Amino acid sequence: MASDDWHYVRNGKSYPPVPWNVLVQMARAGKLSSNDQIWNESLPRWVSASSIEGLIPVRPVNPYRDAPEPADDAGPPRKSWLGMVSLMMGIFFCVVEMVMIATAGILESRPGGLPEQSPETALLGLMLLGGGGGAFCGAILGLIAMFQRAGNKIAAAFGIALNGMCVVGVVVLMVVGLMISK
Repeated sequence: MASDDWHYVRNGKSYPPVPWNVLVQMARAGKLSSNDQIWNESLPRWVSASSIEGLIPVRPVNPYRDAPEPADDAGPPRKSWLGMVSLMMGIFFCVVEMVMIATAGILESRPGGLPEQSPETALLGLMLLGGGGGAFCGAILGLIAMFQRAGNKIAAAFGIALNGMCVVGVVVLMVVGLMISK
């Protein structure tokens, strides 16, 4: 290079000239970027620092280190699979509970009713309790889904509502059954 005095402009601010070796040290230390403008008597005009060979160190690109971090709101909101599971459990256990209640009503309407000590009564009771327990688990899954970072929480909210209604329904049936039996 003809002259050892190098002028540079960094972030729109002009700085006093420096020798070539200082300019190289600044570039290696990251104090001079490839987009900064530099000028020397040997140049016809101001140029970017990256256009001067040997000034800006060439770093090998590491796609894992240099890749930008994904933004939290990148892309469409994901649906919570736990919320969907909670919703499906709510639908399933509500249907199971309604079928069990209808079956108990039909069996009770038979002549002689539904004997308290029969296997059918025990099976219906166990299925009602199992449905209530499943609905309780579905409600818990829905609550967990509400605290996930996933964007769509509608399925989780409906799952909580349906499963909660099933659990409340089973509890009400148990309380009514206990009151009637006394």
